[in-house]
Amino acid sequence: MTLRPTRKPLWLQPRWEQKKRDTVHRVSAAIETLCEKKQSVTFSGIRDTVKALYGVSISCNTIKQNQAAYDIYLAHSQRPRARSIKEPQLQELLSDTSTKERVLLISKIARLRREHKDGLIAKVIQLKKNIAQQKEVENRLRDEIISLTLNRPAR
Repeated sequence: MTLRPTRKPLWLQPRWEQKKRDTVHRVSAAIETLCEKKQSVTFSGIRDTVKALYGVSISCNTIKQNQAAYDIYLAHSQRPRARSIKEPQLQELLSDTSTKERVLLISKIARLRREHKDGLIAKVIQLKKNIAQQKEVENRLRDEIISLTLNRPAR
């Protein structure tokens, strides 16, 4: 099965341009309304405001794909704050590492935050089991070394 390249019909071009302009106008008006009400400018806020003002649904992807509308959004939206690490144990762990290691550790923390809590719980339990097994192996080896040392004939 061969796919034909998609063609963009020229007769639809004026309609598409008009829809882009309408999107920019609606997003701009929605952002103005949100700013007047002192509400934060978010994709969902714009979507809900456009629906309330014009009775037209608009998707977040429509805003993202329309460069002019997206530029207006970026100009008025707040940048997401960097997540601060509030857990004292994590703060202590980070403060005890070098700068180079800290960057790697922060990325590892971010990756673990994206995992499900149940998965993390299972990993912690498995790690504790592994530690207990490792301690048992170390104890047996230590006992064997001691018994071999005590039973060795004197020279």
